[in-house]
Amino acid sequence: MKPRRVRSNEDRNAGRGGFITLKKVKDSFTGNALFLPDPELSDNPGYYEYFEHYTPATGYCPCPGDDCPLCEEGDNPSTRAKTLWLVDGEIKVFNMNYYVAEEFREMVSEGDNVLGQLFKITKMEGNGQFSIRDKKEKLTKTELNKALKEIDDDYLEDIATKQMRRALKEVDAASALEEDDPDEDDNEDKKEKKSSGKSSGKSSAKKGKPADEEPEEEPEGEGLTVEVVKLKKKDNILTVTAGESDEFDIYGTDEVDLTDYGKGTKLVVSFEKDEDGDFVVSEAEEATEDDPDGEGEVPDSVDSEVVTIKAVNTDEDTLTVEMEDGTEFDLFFLDAGEDDNGRDWSELDISDFEEGQQVTISAAKDDDDDMLASVFPEPVGKSGKKSGGKKAGGKKKK
Repeated sequence: MKPRRVRSNEDRNAGRGGFITLKKVKDSFTGNALFLPDPELSDNPGYYEYFEHYTPATGYCPCPGDDCPLCEEGDNPSTRAKTLWLVDGEIKVFNMNYYVAEEFREMVSEGDNVLGQLFKITKMEGNGQFSIRDKKEKLTKTELNKALKEIDDDYLEDIATKQMRRALKEVDAASALEEDDPDEDDNEDKKEKKSSGKSSGKSSAKKGKPADEEPEEEPEGEGLTVEVVKLKKKDNILTVTAGESDEFDIYGTDEVDLTDYGKGTKLVVSFEKDEDGDFVVSEAEEATEDDPDGEGEVPDSVDSEVVTIKAVNTDEDTLTVEMEDGTEFDLFFLDAGEDDNGRDWSELDISDFEEGQQVTISAAKDDDDDMLASVFPEPVGKSGKKSGGKKAGGKKKK
């Protein structure tokens, strides 16, 4: 027997199985919802809502309810929902946090369709923040019934149960270790054991003090952009944040040296959790602030520049636009007052614009280095719509 090799991008995607993971900001997927966001429905195999704990030691652990060891330790579980989606003809699982599930529940309460509807889900900045966009398409009744017939009634419950059992085994193992060594002051032996354990690929790093509060979402370490808060040079450890997450430590190895990166440096890192629950870095490189994808640098200002709209961010009231040289940036708008042509900013409706549409913009960087529009974007050609009638509620600067 030999390890299964990944020899193509197709193999890599197949290896992920039927799970959708959005690791980086602006990662997205488009699929048809095979569920209704209602835990009370009996015939709803595409939706499984449950309680789940998160600890650095176990990761995500569905709560078993009675006699839960994590509940007994005072850890309050959060609401999660496993949901099924039809993506490119395949049924896949996407885990939704409370806030995303609540958005879908609000859609249903307002009379919007969810079951069979096509949505685009995009990961936004901030832990657990996602944009949900209705693509105004849905499966036919025949297509929906065909997809639902492929789903076993207990499919999602079985996945959650297996996840729970794995995590609880880790809890039991950790408890057994504590019983073997009940002396809480006997930490030196543990440190020596950790520092000598180079078979895991780590250097002689010692685990840092855990944060008082755990993050809402466990950091996912494939191409994650982080900012250095503190360097422990001797131990080859960086304390970092990602977006609005709490601080956490990432560990260098004999092959990956983190000691050259100081406070405030932004890095793109990939890491995996080892058997001790530490995030061990496999790749790290300094992020290019204004040029993350190798395009041109965002200019200080543009005047009557023709750009293409890449995303309409209705939740943030911004447009993500792309210049002719491939440079992308978010375009912000004032919340009140008039633009340079005398138009009232309250008349701007961000949803009047479309992905792929070309518009002419004039903008300049403000004190926060955000590109702030000085005039209303003007559609190029016949594809544009007139903008007006709804307050944008964009970047609130007077």
